[in-house]
Amino acid sequence: MLRKNFPEYAGKLERLRDINPERLGVDESQIYRMIKSLPASVSRADILEFLPEREQKIRRVFRSHDEPEQGYQIRQICLYGIAECIRAEMVSQCLRTGDMKTFGELMSISHDGDRVTKVVGGKHIPTDNSYPDARIDALISDLKSADPRRVSQARLWRQSGGYNVSLPEIDMLVDIALTTPGVLGAGLVGAGMGGSIVTVVEDKHARQLIENMAEQYYRPRNLQVEAEIITPVGGLCTMDV
Repeated sequence: MLRKNFPEYAGKLERLRDINPERLGVDESQIYRMIKSLPASVSRADILEFLPEREQKIRRVFRSHDEPEQGYQIRQICLYGIAECIRAEMVSQCLRTGDMKTFGELMSISHDGDRVTKVVGGKHIPTDNSYPDARIDALISDLKSADPRRVSQARLWRQSGGYNVSLPEIDMLVDIALTTPGVLGAGLVGAGMGGSIVTVVEDKHARQLIENMAEQYYRPRNLQVEAEIITPVGGLCTMDV
């Protein structure tokens, strides 16, 4: 769709990761305009009508799953993917420089894109990760403002988008973690629809984190506490022997 909407970039767009200011030579406001050109939600019929030249490939994809009742929320999902690619690049730099505060923030933003619930007034309610035109226009306006705080909050990497593959229980565990002193970030790991969370926490607060999880989540449900303290080590590398 974006190739049709922005033919000037068609030759540079192969994957979602290519919708990137650096690759396209544009500012972040233009990326938001590209995202805004996408419909918020589409049906299968809409997709086939817009991309008739790809019908065979599209129908193969359709066979892998049932059509969502509310349609495909492509705008918020694409924003999640675009911003997540940028966050992934930032994470590697954080690890190289030891900037664990930003690392944790990136983790939590990423989970916000996976969320299906959030805490409001002490209660978990369904989250709204949609990006209507007005919300995107506000981001563009903030980027152009002279207020450094508004500009910072409107940066592309700070936008969660909406992939929505978490579960209320996972969101609750993440929120318990994020209210624990010493926790820098937390989020879902795996493909979603269940699974586990990873939390980045200072050593001296790790035991308290597990106790908070036990007290606020596991014990009230008569569940066995499932938590491990893990220290990361160096990744894959070559060795001379």
